[in-house]
Amino acid sequence: MEIEDSGPGVAPELAERVFEPYFRAPGLTQQGLGLGLATVERMVVAHGGRVGVRRGAIGALFWFELPVAPGREVGGHEGAAQQEGPTEAPTMH
Repeated sequence: MEIEDSGPGVAPELAERVFEPYFRAPGLTQQGLGLGLATVERMVVAHGGRVGVRRGAIGALFWFELPVAPGREVGGHEGAAQQEGPTEAPTMH
């Protein structure tokens, strides 16, 4: 999943830090504690996924990947055909 904003973007040297609790980029005037992206990262990682940020067309593009739930196919619904045999779970983008 990708989410793009229309803000000022994220400087490359700050890309890894934006997921740290209480981190706020220098010079920001908007209110906030710096916990939103840290919370997202914790939830995604707790479910076996990954998060990241890169430059978007206008601002920043944030992305995350989560593994497919066991017994489910990508894009599957309840009652979808089960995969046979042990396989590594694919990720959704």
